[in-house]
Amino acid sequence: MNIKSLILLLFLLPLTACSQVEKIRAVYLDNPSYNIDIQWVGKKNLNYAIYFDTEKNYHKNNCLRNVKLADTSYKYKGMYHYFVKLKNLTPDTKYYFQIQNNNYKSPIYWFKTMPLNPERISIIAGGDSRTHRKIRRKANIAVAKLQPDFVIFDGDFTTTSSAKEWKKWLDDWQLTIADSGHIIPLVIVQGNHEQSKDIEKIFQVKHNAYYDIKIGNNFLQIFALNTQEKIPGAQTQWFINELKKSNAHWKIVAYHKPMRPHYSEKKEGIAQIRYWAYPIYNYGVQLVLEGDTHVCKWTYPIKPDTTAPAKYQSFLRDDKNGTVYIGEGTWGAPLRQVDDIKPWTRDAAAINQFKWLFIDKKQIQIRTVLYENAENITGLKYNNRYTIPKGIKFWQPPHGSLLTIKYHNKN
Repeated sequence: MNIKSLILLLFLLPLTACSQVEKIRAVYLDNPSYNIDIQWVGKKNLNYAIYFDTEKNYHKNNCLRNVKLADTSYKYKGMYHYFVKLKNLTPDTKYYFQIQNNNYKSPIYWFKTMPLNPERISIIAGGDSRTHRKIRRKANIAVAKLQPDFVIFDGDFTTTSSAKEWKKWLDDWQLTIADSGHIIPLVIVQGNHEQSKDIEKIFQVKHNAYYDIKIGNNFLQIFALNTQEKIPGAQTQWFINELKKSNAHWKIVAYHKPMRPHYSEKKEGIAQIRYWAYPIYNYGVQLVLEGDTHVCKWTYPIKPDTTAPAKYQSFLRDDKNGTVYIGEGTWGAPLRQVDDIKPWTRDAAAINQFKWLFIDKKQIQIRTVLYENAENITGLKYNNRYTIPKGIKFWQPPHGSLLTIKYHNKN
């Protein structure tokens, strides 16, 4: 044990109360090749620390060599949340970690930092997990079975954002931890059933909840936008400025409320079309994730066009340079009728699902996982996470179960 570890251990010795750790989650808030945020719920006013290492049992002493005290803690929604940012990690490296104080040690978990030059990555994308807890739990079990590199969750975690609901949601998220102890990180997007304060206090996402995450050296840039914040003004200007600067090979935008929902009783996203659709197209965003409507959809590549006939609802198909829009949020929220199909809709249905993405330099492959039989899916190992496991069920719409976006340089 190094000197720093010894000092911190001595600091922990005065603790007299036994503590437990629960509701663990990992979140990407900035560069995931070097940084990760580990968060959990514990007992009040205890000096928790994270011990972490690239080896699970260094020199057979069952010792993790590095240690860091919790950066901050506070009570929110009836829980005492603790937060640690691990920084300056080594890219493309597996790290083991354990949460401890003087009287308690958690199980040992692990995560892997993202590589600087990924050959391929696996992402699960979806949202709207409120209401039907049994369905939500099945989706979470499926996440653990598929072991993606991370999950993009695009809002509406709970129905009323009450303390009781958040406790259940965080408990259910533990089902995404793989049998090996693999903690699968989250990229967080705000929905309309939570406030910016909820996202900030529970996940440490910055105030106003719009930001970007860069995966590798220009491999992928994810823009998380916030449809609950004012769209014209600071948010849109930030978005356009970041798009102008971006030289990412792939760009994905995620936000909650869709521009053109596929359910007729949902409001149209007129402000988003006006302020976001054109930058998304003009700066070469290849994929957009939407939520809120509680249906499943994916579109052909499309572009905004003010001259489009009324039935095309502001967009025209553009197979060469257009953007594919997917969604619209069925991770346990009540399903709604699909009664507003567009001429540029590829397929849509009222089903419980999330999207499973494989991304390499040449293409994005998208499949729609019907996760309700999650218990029957054969769990993957992290190293074979691009294998199609036995027992998995994919949506089989008229135009096929696989949607592929081929890379091309729009410029």
